[in-house]
Amino acid sequence: KGSLDGAVNTTLYNALLTSRPLNFMNLKAKYRYYDYDNKTERITLPGYVQYDGAWRATLGQATAIENLPTGYKKTTAGIDLGFDVATATTLTLGYTNDRTERTHREVKDQKDNIYKASLDTMPFEWLDLRTSYEKSRRDGDYDYTVPFVEEFTTTSADGSLVTAQLPWLRKYDEADRDRERIQLIATVYPTDSISLTGTYIQGKDDFRNSPFGLTEDNHQIYSIDGDYTVNESINFYAFYSHEKYDNGQRSRQWNPCNPATLQPI
Repeated sequence: KGSLDGAVNTTLYNALLTSRPLNFMNLKAKYRYYDYDNKTERITLPGYVQYDGAWRATLGQATAIENLPTGYKKTTAGIDLGFDVATATTLTLGYTNDRTERTHREVKDQKDNIYKASLDTMPFEWLDLRTSYEKSRRDGDYDYTVPFVEEFTTTSADGSLVTAQLPWLRKYDEADRDRERIQLIATVYPTDSISLTGTYIQGKDDFRNSPFGLTEDNHQIYSIDGDYTVNESINFYAFYSHEKYDNGQRSRQWNPCNPATLQPI
């Protein structure tokens, strides 16, 4: 048996600053850096099965097939400002910037700007309420030729580059996306040892520049959980969650060697 002999170096930094510059305002600033540095060497594959029917050897050819070890760096920076707008009521406004740098994937540099507003209140000693709204926009330059080697690359009659991947396909984790989401949370404390929490989330993702692949996602999430503390040594916890996703997708047959498929539809 062979061995991959793979190696990955990971680096993680977390920083959090909290302050109360004014008696009615609190501030929280956060920073996170994560580096997934894939040191695994490329592996040359001896060939592949063409059209699920015949083995095609590539060893010894100028266009041998190799794997592409993927890695990424992700930087997250954000700030939240909380304001005491009434007794036991806090309004929080926040902004977060996510920046992702990838290797050997279609989107090298990607940024996500996230804006959030939330309202927390405790009208009674036995009731906690929270509502929040989030809106974000993710952008990045998509290069569909990146993961493919010359073996699967050709040139069309007009001189443009064509690969085995559908040029107008956008993988959803890298695609440009607009997101909106609301969240409602209610926590009830019937006794000092029991708490019940209900949560409702509704969200919509619009992959605005994705002619093919996942084009939109609408989701609703309902959940309830309960916590019962018997004593310092025993605690019971139970939860139930129901999630519903309604997705829109588009696909088409793609043959890069057929001129009839070289134009989007």
